[in-house]
Amino acid sequence: MKSFLKSLFASYIGTCFSIASIIVAFVLLCAFVVGALVGRFKAECDIPTSGQNNFLVVDLSRGFSANSTFSRYNNRGILSNGKGCYGLFDTLCAIQAAAADPEICGIFITGSGGDLGYATAQELQEAFLRFKAQCPQKAIIAYLPQPSQREYFLALAADKIWIHPFAKFPLNGMVSQGLYFKDALEKAGVGIQIVKVGQYKSAVEPLISDSMSPEDRTQRTMLLTQTWGTLLGDLAARRGVDGVAMGAAAETVGIYSPEDAEKLKLIDGARYDDEVVKELSEISGTDKDINSFNQISLSDYIVKKGISAPPKFNLIDFGDGPENQVAIVYAEGEIVDGDGSATELGGDSFAALLREIRNNKNVRAVVMHVNSPGGSVYASEKIRRELELISAQKPLVVSFGDVAASGGYWISTPAQKIFARPLTITGSIGVFGVLPNFENLGKFLGINSEAVTTSALAEIETMRRPKTPQEMQILQKDVDDIYKRFVSLVAKSRNRTPEEIAEIGEGRVWSGISAKSIGLVDDFGGIVAAAEFAANAAGIAPGDVNFCQYPRPVNPTLEFAKQFDDDGEPPFARAGIASQNSPAGKLEGVFKKTWSQLRALNDPNGIYARIPWSFSEPE
Repeated sequence: MKSFLKSLFASYIGTCFSIASIIVAFVLLCAFVVGALVGRFKAECDIPTSGQNNFLVVDLSRGFSANSTFSRYNNRGILSNGKGCYGLFDTLCAIQAAAADPEICGIFITGSGGDLGYATAQELQEAFLRFKAQCPQKAIIAYLPQPSQREYFLALAADKIWIHPFAKFPLNGMVSQGLYFKDALEKAGVGIQIVKVGQYKSAVEPLISDSMSPEDRTQRTMLLTQTWGTLLGDLAARRGVDGVAMGAAAETVGIYSPEDAEKLKLIDGARYDDEVVKELSEISGTDKDINSFNQISLSDYIVKKGISAPPKFNLIDFGDGPENQVAIVYAEGEIVDGDGSATELGGDSFAALLREIRNNKNVRAVVMHVNSPGGSVYASEKIRRELELISAQKPLVVSFGDVAASGGYWISTPAQKIFARPLTITGSIGVFGVLPNFENLGKFLGINSEAVTTSALAEIETMRRPKTPQEMQILQKDVDDIYKRFVSLVAKSRNRTPEEIAEIGEGRVWSGISAKSIGLVDDFGGIVAAAEFAANAAGIAPGDVNFCQYPRPVNPTLEFAKQFDDDGEPPFARAGIASQNSPAGKLEGVFKKTWSQLRALNDPNGIYARIPWSFSEPE
C-alpha cells in the first residue's frame, strides 16, 4: 500500500508538472505571437503625421505586384519579418499624391533585386516623369547599389542616378533563353507526345526538342528588339546619350565601371551609403532619431494617404463597401484549376471573387488588371464566364501588365476596352496538351504493366504507354476544337472574323506595340488610365468615385475564427449567386520558377493556353 501511494503521488506530481509546463509554454507562445503581431502592425501603422521635407523612399528590392500592397495574395505571413511587394496601383496613386504634398520634398529610389517587369518599369517611369512635370522643384534621386537594366530603365526618370563605387553597370543587351529536355527525358525513359495548335506555340518545345524552332526564334527576336530599342530610345531622351552608339557598344563593351559609366553620362556618379545619406540630408534635413535624412517609406505613405491599409483586428465584416465603386481586381500569376496559391490565379477562387463583385450593388464598374502568362484552359474559361456575366451588367475594362498572354488573353475577351503597355507581352492565341508516358522508364526499372479493357479507347488517358494513332487523332481533335473556340471568342470580342484572328494567332506572342497595330488591344495606357475610363463609362463624377481594390485585405480576426467554424459550405457554394541579385539567388529563382510552372500544369483535361516562355534578361 505504501508503495502504491508513493507511485500515485509521483504520478500526480508528474501530471501537475506536465500541465504546468503546457500552460507556461502556451503563455510563452501567446506572448510571442502577440509580440510579433504588435510589432508588425506597429511597424506598418506607426506613421509620421507631421513634419516637412520628407523623401518618399521607394525600395525596389520589395518589387511590384499587380495585387494591392496589403492584399492576401501579397502577404508574407503574420509572423514573417519579410515584406510583400508594393501594389502597382497603390504606388502610382502615392506618387501622384506626393506631387501635391508639401511634406514631400522629393522621391528617393533605391534597392535592387525585386520583381520588376519592363512594362511595369515603363509605367512607373512615366509616373515619375509626371511627378517632375507637376513639381519641378522636387528632386527624384535614384541610388542603385547593384543596378540591373530593368531598374536602370525605371530610374531614367530621375534627376540623378548613383551606383555603388564597387558596382558594375550593365548595358549589354537582352536575352531570352530556353532549356530543352528532350535528350534528358529520353535517357530517363520518359516519353512525351504533344497535341497542339499554332506553329508559334512553343511552350512544349523544351519537352520534344533539343533546340529552338525558327518560329520561336522569330517571335523572341521581335520582342527583344522592340524592348531593347525602347530602352535605348529612353536613354537618349532622358540622358542625352547617343542610343545608337550605346547599342553598338553592347557588342564590344557591355559592362562598365562606375567611372566609365559616369564619363559616358549614363549615371551621375558613384556613392557609398553614408555619402548618399549626407547628400540627401542636405536637401531634407536630418532625422536625429534614425541618424539619417528625413524620410517616409512608400508603404507607410500608402497607408497615411488612405490609398490602402493593412488589415485590422476586429470582428466586423464591412460588407459591400462604399457607393459608386470602381472595383479594381487583380488577375496575377499562372492560371490553375482549383483555388491556387498566393502566387497563382485559381479558377475556382477567382471566379468566386468575381461573383462577389458582380453581386455587389455598390460596384458600378470593374477594372481587371491582368498580369498572367495563362495556364489551364478549364480554369480560364471559368474566369471568363464570370467576367462575361459582369460585362452584361456593368462596364468591364481590362488593363494589361507585363504579360497578358494565352490564358491571360482568354480571360480578357469579355472586356469592353483593353489597355496595354507598349512593352506588354500578349497574344499567344493557341493551345497545347502534354501527354507523358513512362513505358521506357518502367522497363529500365524492371516494372511491367498490363491492362484489361472493355473497348479500344478505355485507356486513352493512360501514362503507362504511348498513345496509339487513333488516340492521338481524338486528342488532337479535342485541342483543335478548343483552339477554334479560343479564336471565336477573340474574334467576337475584337469585332473581327475568325479567319482574321487565325492569321495573327497560331500561338504567336506579340508586344503591346504590335498588338495595338493588329487590333488585339485598343489603346496604350496603364491601370490608372483604365480606372479613369471605367469610372467615366459608369457615369460616375470624378469627385464621387471610390476606387476599391480586390481581393480586399484579410481580416485576421475573422480568418482565425474560421478555423473553428465547422458549419462547412453549401454543397455547390462556388456557383451560388449570393454573396538578391547574386548568381546563387538567380539559380534558386530559376528552380523555384520552373517547379512552380510544373505544379501549375493541373488542368483536369490536360489542355493549356499558356505563353511559351518567360521573358528575361541578364541582371
